Amino acid sequence: MKIKPFEIKYSDYLKVVNQHNEHHPSSAYQFDTKKLNEFHKPNEYADLINQFSTMGIQFELREKKIDLYQINYVARDKEDNILRNEQGMALLMTLEEKKAMIKNQFCYEHAIIRSDTKEIVAETSDEWGCLLITTASEYQGFGLGTRLLEKNQDRHPLRHTGGFTPSGQNLFRTTYQRQVAKALGMGHYRKAYLAGTYTFDEIKEILVEACVVAKYVEQEKEKYQKKGINPDFIEKFSRKKINDNNIDLSMKNPGNWLLHCDGNFAILYDKTIFTLLKERERYDHFIDKAIKGYVYVGGVYDQDSIPRLFRLHAENEKYDVS
Repeated sequence: MKIKPFEIKYSDYLKVVNQHNEHHPSSAYQFDTKKLNEFHKPNEYADLINQFSTMGIQFELREKKIDLYQINYVARDKEDNILRNEQGMALLMTLEEKKAMIKNQFCYEHAIIRSDTKEIVAETSDEWGCLLITTASEYQGFGLGTRLLEKNQDRHPLRHTGGFTPSGQNLFRTTYQRQVAKALGMGHYRKAYLAGTYTFDEIKEILVEACVVAKYVEQEKEKYQKKGINPDFIEKFSRKKINDNNIDLSMKNPGNWLLHCDGNFAILYDKTIFTLLKERERYDHFIDKAIKGYVYVGGVYDQDSIPRLFRLHAENEKYDVS
């Protein structure tokens, strides 16, 4: 029977997926959309899980099924030395050897694909046997990582992480909290208690570590206060919603476009840019997308010379003119 994350304490779950308590700097694994699509292609993810919309953009959560028995593995002896033939070429494992070594024939990876551009904007992947979740820099803050991790944990609940970046550990914890809160709301723990699967104390330990019940959070804070430790870092979990979800970042509605003319300079832009400029660090990519076109016409030497086109930019679905 497959275990589910919300059935064990957070501290125990953490020990399973990050056994050696490894951590990586926040600068690790940073990719933009273009770089992300160099490694995998959208058509690899054949199975559509669901569709959803965030920031006015339509996305698809898709799944890729991988047959591990179809992958070639080098054969090794008991001392882990590579077996070779008379010509010195490495021998490959037979199907029977693969079945003996690999318990589960299939594994699954997931990707979130932008519906209109068909680009991968976030994905899970295998990095030396460990789970790697990558969200393109342009789409960080959209909550895509949580969707990926929840679905991947459904397939591989005890998958090793190989360590966390700061944002990765935060993603792991909040995803765990969401699952515990959901299980609590659906009566999972009550049913488990009545069935004798869990004791009340075991359930309480799960809820305390997940910080999903207010009274348990306060009890935890009191424990830290008695130890002389500031407990402000302990907060009750709440389902955070992106408060600016009404922003339409697709920016393809001509009704939102404005034309500004100033002398011999003109710019066509999406009025969404005014909202985006308030959080420039987060929306840098979309600020560029809000500029639909601009043109500058001027003289060469003096007012009597023939005006010339100095700069031109126009966004087009097929190409950019600049």
